[in-house]
Amino acid sequence: MHSIRVAMTFAALAASTGAAFAEPFWLYDRNATTPMTPGRAYVGVIASGGVQQMPTFNGTATLLRGLGAGAPVIFSSKFDADVRGVEPGGVIGYMFPDGALPSWLGQRFRVEISGSVTSMHRETDATFDGGLALNRVTIPGVGGRALAGSNAVFGLFAEHFDFRREAFTIRLKASSDFALGPNLSFSPAVSVFGGRVTDSYEVSYTIQSGVGPGQLNERLSSREYGGSLSGNFAWQFADGFALNFGGHAGIVRMRTELNGSDCLAFVAVPGPCGASNATATSSVTDSRSVFGFRGGASMSLSADMRFAIATVGGYFQYDSRIPSVENPQVTTSTAFTVNTPARVKFGSGFGYGGFLALRIPFVGL
Repeated sequence: MHSIRVAMTFAALAASTGAAFAEPFWLYDRNATTPMTPGRAYVGVIASGGVQQMPTFNGTATLLRGLGAGAPVIFSSKFDADVRGVEPGGVIGYMFPDGALPSWLGQRFRVEISGSVTSMHRETDATFDGGLALNRVTIPGVGGRALAGSNAVFGLFAEHFDFRREAFTIRLKASSDFALGPNLSFSPAVSVFGGRVTDSYEVSYTIQSGVGPGQLNERLSSREYGGSLSGNFAWQFADGFALNFGGHAGIVRMRTELNGSDCLAFVAVPGPCGASNATATSSVTDSRSVFGFRGGASMSLSADMRFAIATVGGYFQYDSRIPSVENPQVTTSTAFTVNTPARVKFGSGFGYGGFLALRIPFVGL
């Protein structure tokens, strides 16, 4: 019997995922047309890390120079929300015996189910010194009412931004192999997936002249499902080693719900802003559904360790729809009372990173 050699390529799910998934295919022995022992089950684990590009997050506060009408904007709350983190996962699958299915499905047809969890985080501090001159601050509430309507302030404006992305994804996939030459194979695949992504935004701020603390909390909960097609080339350039090149493209359906609240204390109080000390509060809910495109590519190197196949590589992925929040901002020194509430918005972005995978066949199953 010939040993089974497995290689994995890996791409991150946004949306998602941010969520990432494995694109496995089976390597051949030295001769790509050599028959292999039929009827094998396998398991695998993945350890990956990377960066997910996110839409810019705008807070609600704006500082304007001076007290007169038409005062220019000197500072607006804005944060880079790109996150870094890890995504561990696992897979279990079964390869059908050759001849058990129609020949047009290729060799070593297999079905597998995989799952992964995502944990990403970013913290940022921002400060702006407005000096000793009196300026104005406008802070619209996320619910569409003013928290601070052009109040006179001076001194240092300080913000702290905390963003967390948590997700899980489950994927069902079918794939097979086609020999293109003695050491070259191509593995097409089709898969369906589903999962949930939770994005949590928190902004806290104070102003030296005594306005604050203020607090902004928003949470996006996204349910997603979709399907994708993928293709992977494996070049076995030496005994027990292979280079892998793969790509995938698919459609994702996403339903995103927003829940948010904010509060502000006009006098200095200890601790964060809350129900016990807030002068003004507001809240918001919103939801939106979209279809998006998700695609990417990966490259990896696999080594046969006899008891398992180890694969190390890198990936990038593009998402046309990444959920975020559009918060109201007012850039005028004129007093205001009503604003457009915060709402769900979608942007595009890339994810990229590296991974280490291990696949273990169950001999004799």
